[in-house]
Amino acid sequence: MAETPNTLNVFYSGKQTTCMLQEVAKLGEGRTSLVVRTSFPPYNHPTGAAAAQWSTTATTLKVLNYAPRTFGLALENALSHLLLNTSVAQFLNTVVKAPVRFSVTFNAFVARKLHEEGEASLIAMNREGLPQSVVDVLRQWRDQFLGVAVSATTSAFPTAQAWCAWVTALQIFPPDWADHLEYERFLKMLGADAACIERWCSAGPQRSSLAHKHLRWFIKALTAVGLGTSLADVVAAVLAVRGCPADAVLSERELVALVEDTATRLETMAAVRRQGSAVADTEQAKAASSVFSWVPQVVIMDCEKDDWGALGFLQCLRYCLGESSAAAVIVQLPPGVDTLADQLRRSGRFTVVVDPEAHNAPALREQLGLAPSP
Repeated sequence: MAETPNTLNVFYSGKQTTCMLQEVAKLGEGRTSLVVRTSFPPYNHPTGAAAAQWSTTATTLKVLNYAPRTFGLALENALSHLLLNTSVAQFLNTVVKAPVRFSVTFNAFVARKLHEEGEASLIAMNREGLPQSVVDVLRQWRDQFLGVAVSATTSAFPTAQAWCAWVTALQIFPPDWADHLEYERFLKMLGADAACIERWCSAGPQRSSLAHKHLRWFIKALTAVGLGTSLADVVAAVLAVRGCPADAVLSERELVALVEDTATRLETMAAVRRQGSAVADTEQAKAASSVFSWVPQVVIMDCEKDDWGALGFLQCLRYCLGESSAAAVIVQLPPGVDTLADQLRRSGRFTVVVDPEAHNAPALREQLGLAPSP
């Protein structure tokens, strides 16, 4: 698609701070239109002065915030397809040169949590009102999960589909268990009555009691095989380029279909580009490209793992659409990750902004394997 002169599209994946608002405002200088589409989980919410500034500037910037999404296994599988089995994987390694690798893994951390909490977690949940019958199902699942966790490897479960087949074969849960991993639906699947579910779910999304936290680990164990990271920013990037309204409420089934369709279209265009042709040269590729109504010229990200996935996808899309250049990339980094900042600056492919309001240094060290700065 041809880019509109004097209009700048920005995909923003990071905390909305005063510092970064200034960076975004610079991008809009001398332009008639600046459109910012952004992933907006709760920890990205602007606070204090930044909240007021982003709010009052939103009309000028045309900010669209995509809300957090619930990730079940079907959506995890679709995102695995997009990141591992399309040209995006090649772009991540050879063009973006991301300092992370995406692969299917077994989440051993969840196993450690369930092992450490032991029987005390089940007692706590029973004490807070979960029926004994529900607790018994959870105990059976925990024992099976910990039993396989001792020897679980990517060779045992090379795909999330293989993992789903193993869980289903246990017959602890109904065959459609993967569609019931949202908190309320999970309790209903286990046989909790309406009063129990209402009592457990009335605490809202920040459910903070120890028993609530215990139950979340049991749910997470059911998604223990996968890409091993949140991919909210990748979903937001797909929604952005497909022109979805920010207030659209898509079911997981609809999100899965959208991600799979995007991956298929991307590969159709990539095949044409690999042959040295333009997308417009074939009717099939031209049709495949027709749904991408918005493509960013600038990506702003805070460098966590899913940001790199979103960047690889967006850069690959630009190539497949025949854009003349890659998107410019601005990275928002917290103080204390000097090694990463220096590495990105030296590459010449990133503009680095050290933002004192960014606080994701621990996440970056864990996800990217960074040593603490001296």
